[in-house]
Amino acid sequence: MLNGLSVKLNSLDYSTWIENLVPLCEKDGTVIVVAKTISAKNHIREKLIDKINEILNERFPFSIITKIEVIADVEKAAYVSGENVSSFVNNEVEEFNSNLFAEYTFENFVVGKSNDVAFHAAKNVAMKPGKEQAFMSFNPLFIYSGVGLGKTHLLHAIGNYVKTNLPRLRVLYVPAETLSNDYMRASINQNRNDSDNTFNINSFREKYINTDVLLLDDIQFLENKPGSQEVLFNIFNHLILGGSQLVVASDRPPSEIPTLEDRLISRLQSGLLIEIRKPSLETRISIVRKKMEKLDLNLNDEIVYFIAENIDTNIRDLEGSLKPIKLYTRMTGSITPSLSMVKDLINKELRKKEGVDSNDILEAVAHTTGVTIDKIIGPRRNKEFVEARDIAIYLMREYLNLPYVAIGQLLGGRDHSTITYSYDKTSEKIKNNKDFSKKIEDLKIYLNL
Repeated sequence: MLNGLSVKLNSLDYSTWIENLVPLCEKDGTVIVVAKTISAKNHIREKLIDKINEILNERFPFSIITKIEVIADVEKAAYVSGENVSSFVNNEVEEFNSNLFAEYTFENFVVGKSNDVAFHAAKNVAMKPGKEQAFMSFNPLFIYSGVGLGKTHLLHAIGNYVKTNLPRLRVLYVPAETLSNDYMRASINQNRNDSDNTFNINSFREKYINTDVLLLDDIQFLENKPGSQEVLFNIFNHLILGGSQLVVASDRPPSEIPTLEDRLISRLQSGLLIEIRKPSLETRISIVRKKMEKLDLNLNDEIVYFIAENIDTNIRDLEGSLKPIKLYTRMTGSITPSLSMVKDLINKELRKKEGVDSNDILEAVAHTTGVTIDKIIGPRRNKEFVEARDIAIYLMREYLNLPYVAIGQLLGGRDHSTITYSYDKTSEKIKNNKDFSKKIEDLKIYLNL
């Protein structure tokens, strides 16, 4: 019956909104169908349902089905239970990985003059995502800044707020490079039938189109990737048309990203564009104090002011300056370090950081794991070699921002998909394995990353 609508509806409406609907049940001549997201349900109800029912009655005049109604996937179980009807499909709510870091919230984001506009815009979007916005268009919300100034924190904070307060909405955080890699993988696998679990174009659409809030990080990685830009433009159009919320982050505004298509620039600039600047001294002092609480450090005001005055780059460096101090107090048993010790330690770490590159990471991993560099980059897959290799990949990607392809070349010419898999696996292991997470933290301290 739904297939019959393709004759009358235009191809874009049909492929975007109707093709993915799943019949749930029938009650008194009305078929209940399920849309993947709240936003999709709302769009169909507001823009298409009258036309759908008109076409239905025209094409099937003698059918016992006289009407179609739409609900969202998250409403499925409650609807069936409340109406006491038999379902056509399984009522279990689909498990969906939003890729959110729970520790990034609005509550632990330090607000100052350099970021207050971005913070309040992000909070507004989280409270009223997409079409729920009343008078101002914050869709898409585009946040840009240098490294380590809090834009990724805000993306996760939006997602965590929506998940907590609007749990019926489907949220996805993803770096732009992951989207690009997903599209490449889906295109390659499109004609393969060797596995039901193959990630193909339908899987890609399922992941990206069927979201209520899409949080896209580091969009600058799409420069020189016209195919991925085309896909992203279509995703944006589908989601905004359906009332979903888009939040995008980058290290620069859209107009300054080389080779970014004009129509994509126009779409990205059609909502609200906000820059996060370097934090002021007062904000840096607040940040140091907030990070001290997190690390359970006891530093007097003189030390706090010294750190805030001398490290004026970004939040990541401020936090990084506290980690060697924490390591020192843990090793020496000192409760409150002296100012002279802190000065010496921070100046040493700043000098050390100036030359950190991929070779430094390989040497540090080799030193701490006992696996030589030639074993790390070599082909052998002994357990200890693989773990050391995974750690090196993670650090190069996370803290040097090297592309997956470049990391693959540094590690014996490995394929970028292998590097991507290793990075994702290590990120998950850090979340779930405390001992492994501590090993990474000690390495970061060693390298001052």
